[in-house]
Amino acid sequence: MRLPWKATLQRARHARCGPTSTRRQPLANDPSDAQDGHLLGRWTRVRESGASLQTQSFLDIASRQETVGNYHRHAFGVDTQYHTALGTHQDLVAGAGYRFIGEKFDGHVGFSLTPAERNSSLLTAFMQDEIDLFANRLALTLGSQAQYDSDAGAGVQPTARLIWKGIPRQRIWVATSRALRTPSLTDRGIRIDYPPVPSASGLPLVVTVLGNPAAKTETFVDAEAGYRVEIGTAAWVIVTGYVGRYNDLQTKELSTPIVQFVPSPQIFVSSQFGNQLTATTRGLEVAAQWAPVQIWRLDGSYTAFHVTPQLAAASQDPAAATADANAPRAQWQVRSTSSVGRATLNIAVFHVGPLEQLQVAAYTRADVNAEWRFTSRLSAMAIGQNLFDAAHAEFGSADSLLLATQVPRSVNLRLRWTF
Repeated sequence: MRLPWKATLQRARHARCGPTSTRRQPLANDPSDAQDGHLLGRWTRVRESGASLQTQSFLDIASRQETVGNYHRHAFGVDTQYHTALGTHQDLVAGAGYRFIGEKFDGHVGFSLTPAERNSSLLTAFMQDEIDLFANRLALTLGSQAQYDSDAGAGVQPTARLIWKGIPRQRIWVATSRALRTPSLTDRGIRIDYPPVPSASGLPLVVTVLGNPAAKTETFVDAEAGYRVEIGTAAWVIVTGYVGRYNDLQTKELSTPIVQFVPSPQIFVSSQFGNQLTATTRGLEVAAQWAPVQIWRLDGSYTAFHVTPQLAAASQDPAAATADANAPRAQWQVRSTSSVGRATLNIAVFHVGPLEQLQVAAYTRADVNAEWRFTSRLSAMAIGQNLFDAAHAEFGSADSLLLATQVPRSVNLRLRWTF
């Protein structure tokens, strides 16, 4: 399953919230402080037949203090998984789980959540069956996860994959999956009151963004096809093409501006999250590896991605009509790994296309890592990162909710001792 839109969209889902005139006036520019703790326990039993039963439980506590507010979360979960073979041609995995999450947000500087506290539960059950057909030349995988969210209700996420292995050194596969994104506490209850800014009328402009208690669950359906070939014993190439469709993506529905006279004359504009956007995606991924000698390996990949948004006619969010998922249309990378005696040298070069909506320019980045091992436990490393630029942005925001971080050129030396 592939989520090209989600991987970048979710980090900036709430970024298109403020007026253009406030982009260079952040609400807060102070460091944040975070603390967290995690405890995990796992029990596994394996039978003589090879079947296994695993149960695990976790406790997670996190706290984050920022100028815009203080966030606290405590979570508990338990899940069980059973794995067994059915005859000689089937491999079955099934399980169930429960998760409880308690969240609290004390907002400052114009940020608040309604309600400020929330407890939610998630029940899940899944099953996956891998079936070998035609003397192991064809593999069929069928699976699904059913879930019940205390806020969003029930949902199903099925998947199916078919792989042909009948030709030596080659694989051909097709797959399809469905995924869900349930609304978060922020999606449902956020309120952001931006500082007033001047308007053309001379009156201050006040903008407020509101969450939507009736926010919908977003859905994604993906289909892909791929081909892998091994070239001799030193190289392989994988080519994958995919298409996907997103439904009920989040938009910001603007209200009609009104003039308020209390407590002082001002123009007030509010917007509320909606689910008025659908989008189709398509892309191509190519990956390859070449290892002509034992001491040297070369890896490379290329990705092309395109998104076509479709905005509902009733929507009042014109920016969503040109949404590009905050993802580059093309990117590539090349990595070289070599090892001779006690020395290891890794060189990586990346190129990422522009993020047009976020106004982040394309960049090419080079990283180098050289290591010398004195003993099996002691080694020295020289690491250079972002060697082509003094600094560049790799992500940003369309408004003042996120401050773009400039990634600087850096060189450092490390001494590592493993014990």
